[in-house]
Amino acid sequence: METSGEERWFQAFRMQAAHMAFPDWSPRPEEWVSLYTSLVGQEAAVTTEIAVYRGNQRLRHRHYSGQEAKDFWLELMHRVSG
Repeated sequence: METSGEERWFQAFRMQAAHMAFPDWSPRPEEWVSLYTSLVGQEAAVTTEIAVYRGNQRLRHRHYSGQEAKDFWLELMHRVSG
């Protein structure tokens, strides 16, 4: 099954985020990355969760909130844009 260019870009984006969250991680072919962000509450507090899975087993997990989430996203966008 062929992967679209858009999906390859999102995969690369998630991989970059995972390498930021888990600098010592070396991905295996059967592992995949989950990246979830939400705005919570009336003040729109940013929360981001990133996890690495093998099948259904979560191997690594990191949660960012508040300023830490904002800093994570600023760095991620800087890395992927330039």
